[in-house]
Amino acid sequence: MPPEVRDRAGRPVRSRGRARRPARAIARGLAGWLLVAGLLALGGRPPAEAAAPPPGGPAPRDAVRALLDAYERAIATRDLRLLRQIYPAADVDRIRAALEGIQSQSVSLSVESLDVSGDRAVVRGRRIDVIVPAGGREVRSESHFVFRLRRAGLGWVIDAIGDPPAASTSASSP
Repeated sequence: MPPEVRDRAGRPVRSRGRARRPARAIARGLAGWLLVAGLLALGGRPPAEAAAPPPGGPAPRDAVRALLDAYERAIATRDLRLLRQIYPAADVDRIRAALEGIQSQSVSLSVESLDVSGDRAVVRGRRIDVIVPAGGREVRSESHFVFRLRRAGLGWVIDAIGDPPAASTSASSP
């Protein structure tokens, strides 16, 4: 006979025939919590061999899209705390100073390519910025972007924006 189940107040819980959560669902939930606990034990960093997302976790494309959505939201709402979370290398003081002369800004990012290699990824695409300077007229700018990402904990963060500097050569260009 199975042990009697009690609620938080200590009252016996009556079974309604079948268990509310099948054993497989319970095992999946437990596996997820064990993964999180293991990552916390490692300081929030996944081991090198765990570069692939956990089963049932978001696909890299979905996780990267969520990161880009957070970037768009951080710019539009001027949420420097969020920006710092998703782009740890951002120069927040410089960004704060630049925002002083801007009434509003929005950015829209569309992905043209995503290359994932282990714990690194490169996203290339087009961005449309709409900026309204304080007391001025709306300025719309369209350009290409390159975001270099790295896996951090259970998600991705922006490591750098733009292509890395080209190696210096002695040959001069025309």
